[in-house]
Amino acid sequence: MTGMGFDEGSCNSAGVVSGIPNPNPGVPCMYATDFSTSTILVFDNTGALIGTCAATGAGGPSVESVEAVEGTGGVAPSVIAGGPGFRTVTGGADIETGPLPCGSASTMTQHPATGGSGIGGTDWVDLAADKCTVLYTGEGTEIKSDNICTNTQNPDFLAIGSLTGTAYALKILPDASVIVADTSSVVHVSSGGVITSTCNTGSAGSGGLFSLDVLPGGAAFATGSFANNQIDYLTVAQCDAGQASPAFSFSGTSGVGASLGTVFGVAIFGEAEVFHTSTSTSTVQGVPEFAAGPGASTLFAAAIGIAAVAMLLRVRKFNVQKPIP
Repeated sequence: MTGMGFDEGSCNSAGVVSGIPNPNPGVPCMYATDFSTSTILVFDNTGALIGTCAATGAGGPSVESVEAVEGTGGVAPSVIAGGPGFRTVTGGADIETGPLPCGSASTMTQHPATGGSGIGGTDWVDLAADKCTVLYTGEGTEIKSDNICTNTQNPDFLAIGSLTGTAYALKILPDASVIVADTSSVVHVSSGGVITSTCNTGSAGSGGLFSLDVLPGGAAFATGSFANNQIDYLTVAQCDAGQASPAFSFSGTSGVGASLGTVFGVAIFGEAEVFHTSTSTSTVQGVPEFAAGPGASTLFAAAIGIAAVAMLLRVRKFNVQKPIP
């Protein structure tokens, strides 16, 4: 298991009490990629597996990332997925979309794209505010860009060779800048495609930084490492200051039964998505600094509990120290 995305409106459809969605069995909430079977799985907000998005095995070869896109404008409400082996019928790479909500009878649509320089695929995808532009990585040293509304390739957002590691998960922040997990660090790239800072280089998980998501408001993020199952938290401000160590970390082996080297996904409920127009607000709210005052520990605990950080496991048949299929 790797990437995940929440359909926040559907998750909240039974109502919300003190920031927590009421249990809503059988209603789609989270979409998660089952890399090993090329399937996108669907869970309700109780954590129960309720089905698949498209048929089993139809999620594109080795589907790796998925996000749920609500609201209006650009593409219709959709699930958007990418993977290292995604290929169009003509042999090129692709980004795939499906309807929202997505069920086993749904059909995924291929959007042609240029594969990343690492393995030629579209591993990790994220949709920009125009709901047409998808930024993505392909385990290379660049960030690519494609317009899935017109099916045209854009110039690279970040040129090949700009990143020093292998680029994996990325997220677009409310100011249109991008943070990306680059194996041994997290890199912040401006909206103009210029690297502004590098951080988390001293994390115990450095060398395996793979997954990444943004806390509500967009002022902080979490990144996961397959090297030691560690999840690190930093604020964007700390990253911009070049902070080498995470503000807070916890191990994925605690409480989830994950063997070492198997945590390949982290998702945060309520992640900053400025283009949502249904349940999410277009006004970005701030996230408090960790350990920033007397109430910080309570606020941080709430950030973990309410944001519902989710970790899933991925099994691949290769050395986890070099996660290339």
